Amino acid sequence: MTDKCVWCFFLRSLPSGGVERQYIRMANLLSQRRRVVFVCLFAPDPCVQATLNESIEFHVLFDKDVGDRSPLFDVLRARRRLKAIIKRKQVGVVYSGRELANLIAALAVGSRPSVRVLWGHRVSHHRFSARIRMLLPFLRAVQPRVHCQIANSRDGLDFYRSLGMCRGRSVYIPNLIDFEHFYFSTERRNKQRTEWGIENFECAIGIVGRIAQMKNHAGFIEVAARLFRVRKTVRFFIIGSGDNEVVAELGRRADDLGLRGHIEWLPAANMQTMPNVYCGLDVLCSTSLFGEGFPNVIAEAMACDCPVVTTDVGEAANIVGSLGTVVPPGDYAAFCKGLLATVSNLGQRMGARRRHIRSISDEEKIIDQIVDLAEQCS
Repeated sequence: MTDKCVWCFFLRSLPSGGVERQYIRMANLLSQRRRVVFVCLFAPDPCVQATLNESIEFHVLFDKDVGDRSPLFDVLRARRRLKAIIKRKQVGVVYSGRELANLIAALAVGSRPSVRVLWGHRVSHHRFSARIRMLLPFLRAVQPRVHCQIANSRDGLDFYRSLGMCRGRSVYIPNLIDFEHFYFSTERRNKQRTEWGIENFECAIGIVGRIAQMKNHAGFIEVAARLFRVRKTVRFFIIGSGDNEVVAELGRRADDLGLRGHIEWLPAANMQTMPNVYCGLDVLCSTSLFGEGFPNVIAEAMACDCPVVTTDVGEAANIVGSLGTVVPPGDYAAFCKGLLATVSNLGQRMGARRRHIRSISDEEKIIDQIVDLAEQCS
């Protein structure tokens, strides 16, 4: 392939989640070296789309997301439309993410060796919906057309191999972290804690991310209640959005456990304010039960030198290394013990966690590796 190779990033949609942020970051970094085309199956969030560099062309295959309709219906039309874009823009590499987009990308490229397909796998030991499980036989069938499959966790590679994928060329590559954006400062910390109304003697403990079964916010509330029984100078924060009924039920459970007035529910923070959140917190918690690949919130918090207590899901243990606390998923007694030990030994943020995560998520090296995988001859 030539140095003028055109790259196409392809996703189902573009909400403001961790997967989408990763692909936007990759596209922006790569656009400094190559011409980049970004394609979505369905209409994206315009606020998120605005984070793409101006030089990146953007295309949408369909005008709107159609919700629970069978994905096979979309595959039949999307293949033809994506294929036309690839041909018209003379795309040399298609990098897709998640199952539906991965299948469409492989079908659109077909058996043409001039176009390389990279599949992105972003979860580990996930519980797929029935709609996604329908796609698995088709994904296994078309994977010989895929140049390389990239998982963002080692557990993810094992998980997809157990599903009959990642049989050919497949690698683990960690997520990107924007270290120019995520860093600790006393000014950020003071600003956030003033906004939250936290006194100097109070300890702020939080969980960040969408409210979903895999994230186990119910477990966070259980751990918070246990900690509060022995440590009263703590405040808990749940930062993220989810189904209203689920949030209401979690709120009732928190009240039943005696956390009324000690736990705050805040909407999902945007990318501009997330560093302030990590700087304001004294400890970030991740209570996930399954499904995580490379948990962005853990790496982002560590880039801001925030202490972390996490369950051993996906790449979490490797991310925190010896600088955080890792416990088995669902073991609330162990989580509370680790959290209490962390809270009891808080010190100044001296940058050790940031240095550690920089050694894992060097953006330039990661982009170099992805480019080499796609553009070098097999």
